[in-house]
Amino acid sequence: MVGKGLLGYYAGFVSRAVGFVLDILIVIGMVWVVNFAITLPLQYFLGFNISACSLQGTTWFQVVSDQNQLLCVAVISTQAALTILAGPAYFILFWVMGGQTVGQYVGGVRVVRLDGRKMNFRYSLVRYLGYFVSFFALGLGYFWVLWDDRRQGFQDKLAKTVVVYAWQA
Repeated sequence: MVGKGLLGYYAGFVSRAVGFVLDILIVIGMVWVVNFAITLPLQYFLGFNISACSLQGTTWFQVVSDQNQLLCVAVISTQAALTILAGPAYFILFWVMGGQTVGQYVGGVRVVRLDGRKMNFRYSLVRYLGYFVSFFALGLGYFWVLWDDRRQGFQDKLAKTVVVYAWQA
């Protein structure tokens, strides 16, 4: 057994879970930092407090005519868009660029296609959307890794990918 590494073997549940949890924490941190970077200059330079925004009961005409209301809509819309797009951008970008996210790098795993080719946008997008399928199947899609011969979750089966160890043991 000496000298035999795990490189290329299907990754187990714990290694994948560690990478996934780290990735979620990184995305949450990125969203927090970006939202803070948007609101801090507004509060410091303009004296604008986003927590004082209340758009309930206002009409579109009132929003357009009042600069504070318009700024509220702009800031809240920008923060919402960045929050929604941060996760997909993070996962898809890293999978396309190198086959692994930062969390997967720390966990020692990599995503590869079944046909051996490099991950592209389409496969990465399908895999990311597969996370939601796995989640809405009461989490069974994530735990399917424990029973599958190739350690594939629902997201892997949909995208025709596997997760393998990316380091020598």
